[in-house]
Amino acid sequence: MRVTFDGVTVAGDVALLEASVEMLENVGESGILGFPFSTIVQSGAVNEPRLVDLATGMVHNVAEDADGACVCTRGALDLDPGDSSPVQLVFAAPP
Repeated sequence: MRVTFDGVTVAGDVALLEASVEMLENVGESGILGFPFSTIVQSGAVNEPRLVDLATGMVHNVAEDADGACVCTRGALDLDPGDSSPVQLVFAAPP
């Protein structure tokens, strides 16, 4: 699997990180990716996605909804080799 980060868009008080998840051709079979990013974010893992403002050094965690779940792409992705799907993460925008 390959994750490609496509950019960050700041609008008002949020920043939207857009990425693509691609199932590589050489895996030979399809796969289901469950809850892309959301499991990592909710587990508090060290590799949790963060947005870093390089100008100030501030680190922003993924925004959470009222139930404490990440504001990000959720659900299962069924990807065949060569398939890709967009994913999104929302952060509080840097000042």
